[in-house]
Amino acid sequence: MPESDYYAYQEYSTPTPQPMARRPSSPKYTYYLIGICIAVFILQSVYPLITEYFVLSPAFILERPWGIFTSMFLHADFLHILYNMIGLFIFGSVLEQQIGSKNFLYLFLLCGLVGSLGYLALADTALIGALGASGAIFGVIGAVTLILPNMKIYVQGFIPLPMYAAGPLYVLIEIFYLRTGGGGGIAHSAHVAGFFAGLALAYYYKKNSPVLKLNQVAFALAAVILLTIAVGYAKFPNTSGAKIISTCISSSDSDLQLQGCVMRAYNSADPQTQSQIDEELTNLLRKTG
Repeated sequence: MPESDYYAYQEYSTPTPQPMARRPSSPKYTYYLIGICIAVFILQSVYPLITEYFVLSPAFILERPWGIFTSMFLHADFLHILYNMIGLFIFGSVLEQQIGSKNFLYLFLLCGLVGSLGYLALADTALIGALGASGAIFGVIGAVTLILPNMKIYVQGFIPLPMYAAGPLYVLIEIFYLRTGGGGGIAHSAHVAGFFAGLALAYYYKKNSPVLKLNQVAFALAAVILLTIAVGYAKFPNTSGAKIISTCISSSDSDLQLQGCVMRAYNSADPQTQSQIDEELTNLLRKTG
């Protein structure tokens, strides 16, 4: 998420009374999620293989399907986790105290999974994975937009906007980058998908029941996970070329070693796999400029 997303003040008008779940005295699940992400980031720093095996990887969607879920707790570097955790604290703490801790947790996880679904559906290469909590956080932002539309935040640190204006602005910026290919290295598709999932869940919450039932949540989680795996496999039915390149990247300490590894694998591969390697390398060069 961009740095500007995180300068906000928790000042908002009292919303129209709605049947709400019991409000927690403190946003404990927000703190738990922040703590989990920080702990996982420390483990990533000590054991780099954690990132490789728990990231959302289109190339390994069948071999490592858990990445659909676990990737939302991974982060690429210090600034990545810093901005995400600030955003989670600002928006998550407000939302949790409005809808209740369990509902907040369900919403966070479902939006994170829908973010993974959005990433796989719109990815143009199986070689580039995704990680980070921002898909789920954009879901939280979407929910805050609907439940607390008058909450004021400060975009860029000094432009005051109510959430009914700031929320759409955030997602329109993400859609713009998604369409133009700007903001490289960011999973804009996951942000957009997560935002609209948050809107939908907040709408359901306000219109149907103040407490989401556990069996409903379990069904929704299972459905999104299965759909995400199916979409990933349908989008990338044969990923042998991407797997070869990914394995070479993981095992190489320099560009020269990487080139040698890919060339050896290419020369020993069958024509179909060679074609897939060519395609993935072309897509990778296009993505990285």
